[in-house]
Amino acid sequence: MPAQALQILLIEDSQSDAALMQARLSSVTEFAFTVDHATRLSDAIEMMENSRYDAILVDLNLPDSSGLDTVRKTRKAAGETPVIVLTAMDDRTLVAEAIENGADSYLVKDKADGNRIAVGVLWAMRNRQSEKKQVFASNNEGYFSFETFLRNEGKSLRKSVRDGMPLFQALEKLLTSIETSTESKMLLSVLLLDEQKRLHLGAAPSLPEAYNKAVDGMESGPTAGSCGTAAHCGHPVYVVDIETDPLWKEFKALALPHGLRACWSLPIIGSNQEILGTLATYYLEKRGPSDAEKTLMKTAEEVCASIILASRERKA
Repeated sequence: MPAQALQILLIEDSQSDAALMQARLSSVTEFAFTVDHATRLSDAIEMMENSRYDAILVDLNLPDSSGLDTVRKTRKAAGETPVIVLTAMDDRTLVAEAIENGADSYLVKDKADGNRIAVGVLWAMRNRQSEKKQVFASNNEGYFSFETFLRNEGKSLRKSVRDGMPLFQALEKLLTSIETSTESKMLLSVLLLDEQKRLHLGAAPSLPEAYNKAVDGMESGPTAGSCGTAAHCGHPVYVVDIETDPLWKEFKALALPHGLRACWSLPIIGSNQEILGTLATYYLEKRGPSDAEKTLMKTAEEVCASIILASRERKA
């Protein structure tokens, strides 16, 4: 086992769920995890006082605490240690409330394999590190960063695509993995560029269906929202405020009714600098990207490109 294994405190009253989560973490090969387990929040708080942990994984409903009160109490006891909610409840309103009450990340149990739990832990740790290029653990071969997990996810999905998985399904799995393992209000989309320079829906698992239909087939151009402009210019376009940005003048009426307020888009670039499409990040608030988010999205764009190219190779 690597000397720098990450120390995790798992607060979970279900013995079977606790065993399952520990088994999933044990399946991760790039990092080692040692897991302490508590079934009650009071016991977990005492453990936090006596031991140092790299991250706390906590279910919302425990024998001595429930709901958002669990988040608040855990946050207070954890200090600067990241707190990741790991629950069976897949509820976007609850996600937002958990984050507002101190959670660093939110994972849904039935969607959280070992890789996604690890990504959620590392993302939360990164956000609490002052140095954005911080690495978190090592094995005998060297150090690994957060981006390693996205690339491993891409490797697995490329194989699945070559074995026959439809492209849209592979892209949807990737985007869902990022959404559920990182920032809760992040809504991702991949649009694919055709020979007529029009963008078509590749995957957008969390965006409203009506919005996806409205933008499907849009033309790229110098002032065509974030995605159309990124596909046209070949460089990232970060729109902080959809309502006022001139790039969205002709398109904001499509986005604003759905609560979409910011959109960052990267061109997906394949071999020979061919633009394959765009990867977009939407938010329900006005905001621009941090350096860490730019790094994450660049890695995600590269993984998207590799999956799209794998689909082309299969069809060739």
